[in-house]
Amino acid sequence: MHLSTAIMAHPSRSDMVTDLQSRLDQPTSVIWDTNGVETDTGAAAIAAHDSAATHHLVIQDDALPCADLIAGSLRLATARPHDIISLYLGRVRPSPRAVTKAVLQAEEMNAHWITHRHLLWGVGVILPVAHLSALLSSPHHQQYDRWISHYANRNRMTVSYPYPSPLDHRGDESLLAHSRIRRAHRHTTGSLLDQPINGPAVAI
Repeated sequence: MHLSTAIMAHPSRSDMVTDLQSRLDQPTSVIWDTNGVETDTGAAAIAAHDSAATHHLVIQDDALPCADLIAGSLRLATARPHDIISLYLGRVRPSPRAVTKAVLQAEEMNAHWITHRHLLWGVGVILPVAHLSALLSSPHHQQYDRWISHYANRNRMTVSYPYPSPLDHRGDESLLAHSRIRRAHRHTTGSLLDQPINGPAVAI
């Protein structure tokens, strides 16, 4: 198993990108927005995967990573090699009630994963490289996360969210029109290498 990584970034957030790179445990390439279209930047970041990789991680510029994010992400991909893995489970849009219900169940069960048929947020996503050619050839929707979500749903792929979330969101105003303050339900506080991942899953 081999994981490659890219950051998708907007020029107005160059300071965030510098800070994000300093927090990551491995050097990571940056794919800059060149036309103001989020999905184009995301597609370019996906296309930047290492040809030898089995999985590719795309991180958005406003993410706040836990320790050992990249090494820990390879561990997550090894545990769920056929899934799309989202490293962020947020409190707001698009399904806050359903997500909160699943989070409460996960807390009660000491579950290590929450699963869904949709990618709800694109803050950080691990993708199986075997699907990237087809994904990049699929119709591009205006929003990056919805584009990946539609692909996952059409191909009956599970989207798995490790719980707690290895990424948090800075809470700064989003560049998108639907901006609201965003935070993870619960954020990994230590190293991702130490986070339990072999426990049960709760489905949204």
